[in-house]
Amino acid sequence: MSDHENQATGGVAKITVIQDEHEMRLDRWFKIHYPDVTFGMLQKLLRKGHIRINGKRAKSNSRIEADQIIRVPPLNLERRDYSNQKRQVELSQDDIYYMQNMVIHMDDEMIVLNKPSGLAVQGGSNTKRHIDGMLDALKFELTEKPKLVHRLDKDTSGILIIARTRLAAQKLTKQFQTKTTEKYYWAIVIGSPKLREGKINMPLLKQGKKGHEKILAAPDHEDAKSAITLFSTVASVPSIASFMVLRPITGRTHQLRV
Repeated sequence: MSDHENQATGGVAKITVIQDEHEMRLDRWFKIHYPDVTFGMLQKLLRKGHIRINGKRAKSNSRIEADQIIRVPPLNLERRDYSNQKRQVELSQDDIYYMQNMVIHMDDEMIVLNKPSGLAVQGGSNTKRHIDGMLDALKFELTEKPKLVHRLDKDTSGILIIARTRLAAQKLTKQFQTKTTEKYYWAIVIGSPKLREGKINMPLLKQGKKGHEKILAAPDHEDAKSAITLFSTVASVPSIASFMVLRPITGRTHQLRV
């Protein structure tokens, strides 16, 4: 039996919501478990009261909670038990070792990687090897593939946090959005700032065709977007170079490079 308890009575399924589905929308839950149920079908079943949560009527945007019972009427459709699905991803032993060797911390909710420079986090038209494509190497004892919650540029090395479950991904994403999780970057820059610490507020503008955009400092352009960075100088060789800590407050593309 899977993590979902599935009690069937007269063709009616009563499925227990697992912890990793906590706070998931009901329509999203159906999309995962019953992918052949269209939005129109779901709305009709909900309207007629055939689908219930703990015996009560529900809406498509209802948030489900762990241990609740979802009543599903006979649908003559196959239910997909995603908790036991095995993703068939072809990873070499070298890929698995490479990914697992990056792990510097792991608990029940997250994995922390020390990402090297030169490795992309996500794929693109000319990027075939990337962390997102090798996340199956980090499932360990779980059946669910870990999830990205933020990114680092390909040429940037540093800490990359990966959620082990959907619920953890939801929590971590919210923390990044609300700035309760702070990002710090170390950088070596040419020259020495006049101030040892301070704030840079320089509006940035994206120009060029898609895929070939350039980010420019544009303090007087009406379409430019605010880019705020806090900085402090840790050490410096006067007029030559400085070692600095940068904390981006906004998340504009290339705001630390411009």
